[in-house]
Amino acid sequence: MSEKNHQENIDQHLDSMDRRRFMELTAKFGFTAAAIAMTTGIVGSREAHAEKVSNEEKERKAAAKHTMNLATAYIMGASRTYPIMQLDMKENIQNFTNGQVYVKLAPAGQLGAGSALVQKVQSGTIQAAEHSLANFAPFASAADLINIPYWCGENQKFVNLVTSDAWKNELNPKIEAKGFKALWYVVIDPRVVALRKGVKGPVKTPKQMEGLKFRVPGSKILQQFYQLLGANPTPIAWGETSSAIKQGVADALDPSVEALLIFGFKEVLSSITFNGRYRIPRSIPATLNGSTVCPWISGMVSTMPARSPCARIWPRSLRPGLMPWRNWARSGLNSMSPRPKKNSNGSMRPVPSSRPGTTLKRS
Repeated sequence: MSEKNHQENIDQHLDSMDRRRFMELTAKFGFTAAAIAMTTGIVGSREAHAEKVSNEEKERKAAAKHTMNLATAYIMGASRTYPIMQLDMKENIQNFTNGQVYVKLAPAGQLGAGSALVQKVQSGTIQAAEHSLANFAPFASAADLINIPYWCGENQKFVNLVTSDAWKNELNPKIEAKGFKALWYVVIDPRVVALRKGVKGPVKTPKQMEGLKFRVPGSKILQQFYQLLGANPTPIAWGETSSAIKQGVADALDPSVEALLIFGFKEVLSSITFNGRYRIPRSIPATLNGSTVCPWISGMVSTMPARSPCARIWPRSLRPGLMPWRNWARSGLNSMSPRPKKNSNGSMRPVPSSRPGTTLKRS
């Protein structure tokens, strides 16, 4: 057995042990306590740590005046490669509101994913959710502007846009008019073109897009964009996308590479094309935002002390996560990026400053 295969077997064994341990702690102390214990506790003390966290959670919940149910499609450990940070968000809200708000997490698609979560926020079933702007667009069409091709595909341009006065004064009021409050905008990385196994790739020219059954979210702009490229846009809910790709209902999809990793798509894909490196424009950002139901957040803030820092926790942009290239390399997945062009003197054109891992500045 090679050293690589041996290490992979060890990793799988440890993952299996962690899953069993997590289930045991969840049954005994509850989900939140188990999640915190598994991510922060020392191996030998996880049970004791989980018990301590469970008691603290009960005290916090009992002392709080409000409960915010925060739902996402992402597992608790996703923050290692994806800028979600659910536990940090929970702690920040609870601490910044001096314990008046208790945050109950519902990660890993417990309450749904994508537009299903937006719908639950709209109906008041939950108070807040993290989801993509593309899945948010059917409920607040103004947010679909973010998907205009070649407008703000680079990470820094996206941050500049969503933190600009124009966005705050023009777009946020339109979103609030639909009954939502945008809590923060998360920058990840540009969208890619990923093909399922059995479809020849990688895509190098728009002509190769012709006839592809391209999975799209609820964004009208994205649907029109891929239709103009010759693909057949196929609207599929995010929670059903994995099975659709496996069954051949869709041939391609376009999330960021980080999203493909954390949702387990690397086992069912044949190739990925990165839409924009070097001087070639990045086409469309893969973006997330957190939303909450407007009447709920307005009513909650009205009960806070005048100088409460609660209002300062929304909205917030985060730097992108570093690309987990090693995980893709192990899967044997093909990838393709446009090659850099040369200047007239033969030198290579520089890489744009908004590549993954670059610190972003607010406008």
